[in-house]
Amino acid sequence: MSLWLGGEHGLYRVRLDALSGEINLHSPGAVLRFGPEEGLTPADFSFPGTRSLVAPDGRLWFASNHDVLIVDPSQVRINELAPPVSVQSISVNGRPLPLGPESDLTLQTRPKRVDLEFTGLALGNPNAQTFALSS
Repeated sequence: MSLWLGGEHGLYRVRLDALSGEINLHSPGAVLRFGPEEGLTPADFSFPGTRSLVAPDGRLWFASNHDVLIVDPSQVRINELAPPVSVQSISVNGRPLPLGPESDLTLQTRPKRVDLEFTGLALGNPNAQTFALSS
């Protein structure tokens, strides 16, 4: 189950388990924004008043400042697979390390600085791609 909201930058789907605290609001897929990158025409859904309804068939109707948008939540497909990561370069304390299929990287115990250049190879909507680093 989800809560759908209109805002200044498009529509948002918020999972109810994120609102109840069962999962973190920052978890992947907890809050999704749908904007021009997903095919919506640029629209502002942030004006005051209720401008949405649920049709008997389950589709959601949203009025914007320009037009009407109809969303069928059962047809929304979200790619939750993490894209493959490509490491472009690594340097430790300003010294580049060799990269390649045969490279064996070992870092000293406590380097002062580690620089890592990488990207995710997602072609669907590269502007919406986010990254997180954990140790």
